[in-house]
Amino acid sequence: MDKDGLKKKGILEEEKALIHHLRYNEKLKYTEIAQKVNRSLYWVHTRLSEKYQPATARVEKRFQDEEVLAFLKNEGHKIINEDTRTRCREFSQEVDILSLKEGVVYVTEVKNIVNHHQIQTGIGQLILHKFAYQHRYPEREHVVYQLVFPKEFINYRYFTEDFLNYMKGKIGIGIIFI
Repeated sequence: MDKDGLKKKGILEEEKALIHHLRYNEKLKYTEIAQKVNRSLYWVHTRLSEKYQPATARVEKRFQDEEVLAFLKNEGHKIINEDTRTRCREFSQEVDILSLKEGVVYVTEVKNIVNHHQIQTGIGQLILHKFAYQHRYPEREHVVYQLVFPKEFINYRYFTEDFLNYMKGKIGIGIIFI
């Protein structure tokens, strides 16, 4: 197993230990655990059930929890943990991070690697959030949509000034690096 594989296995073991502790020592229900660790019920279930074991840990979620949340809080964001799904008639989708800063709502999607698929996925998720959010909260004029990548990818070939300006100016999605 390579170095990244060992790291992912270690993270998965930490996640499983935490969830087992919350379930069997603190006697929390699945929904209570999911709310406490800000994860889905499925995520909790996969850490408790041998049958549905995930293949790897969610390294992206670790990046989100340890680096992105700290950055946003340092910038003055209040993280909203309740009601973090955008819903409309057509679909329902979870927001990676929903936050509030100076009366402005921020919808943030997080990706921990850069490749064509991850960029497409992040942009697509945010476009769906924009669609649903405008129907759910038509009174909110100022909502910021942003896609976050690790700072080591800032000079990646996709992120030209032209592309970043287009995304922000025409599409309404900011791309930031943390």
